[in-house]
Amino acid sequence: MTPAIMSSQTPNTIVGELQKAYKAALLRIVDNLNNKQQEDLQFYYEELIPSGTDGALNILRSLGKVGEISWTDVSSLKEGLYVIQRPDLIEILTAFETQRDLNLFLVDYARKRQGSELRCYQSASSIKPLAKHLVKETTGIFTDGLNGSKVRSLIKSRKNVQEVLFDFEEQIEKKQIDNPWRKLTFLVVIAGEVVAEVFMMSAIDEERQTDPKEVLRICSKFCRTRLMKLGNWVSLQQYAMILISFQFFVRYISSIFPICKYSGEYSLLHRTFVFNYAKD
Repeated sequence: MTPAIMSSQTPNTIVGELQKAYKAALLRIVDNLNNKQQEDLQFYYEELIPSGTDGALNILRSLGKVGEISWTDVSSLKEGLYVIQRPDLIEILTAFETQRDLNLFLVDYARKRQGSELRCYQSASSIKPLAKHLVKETTGIFTDGLNGSKVRSLIKSRKNVQEVLFDFEEQIEKKQIDNPWRKLTFLVVIAGEVVAEVFMMSAIDEERQTDPKEVLRICSKFCRTRLMKLGNWVSLQQYAMILISFQFFVRYISSIFPICKYSGEYSLLHRTFVFNYAKD
């Protein structure tokens, strides 16, 4: 398959959607702060906002104007909400961060799969390296196997992209993988392959009805609902890097799909580690 370059409009659209999601999260926070908590928040940030600023929305707007908070970094606001004892509102921001990071990862993964380095946004420093490593680990698998057959054929044979993801999840379930983080890592990679395929198909099939932006939304939500039950993006990233570090990733994901073949030689460290600790 000849790589197609993802439209430069796609990242701009994604950023716009994430900025809306960010504002929606802020509005939910504003609606759930009482007067006392708004005053406490104003006092906490008094050195960063103009004198006389009142109301939670105006406080957040002021923080945004001075760069204290933004859609790319809500850590300061999470600290402020912790100080005023509203951990429930911190969860809103955590959910947004998960949505943001998954979306940016899926786009970075799709771009890397296409061989494109064009990026119209600045994602977290940890996202791009993870996408790069996972694409590198799976290139032999998906390029020679699923990329030319199962992923694309499933997308074309299903009206609902979510059915494609459920099909892969079912195959993973059949392998009885006990570790939920391992299962989730595989699902995120599969979602990245689906997004990459849809973006590529848009350039070679003009009659294709699938909207790439909608596919990205579906894949992100599919992974996000499962990730939120386990932890957060940082935890997923750490686990994925462990799999990669010990060369487990190709071994496990190849075992899930019979069509996948891996002929690489394992290092002595890898063989020793698998023999002693990874029997499953």
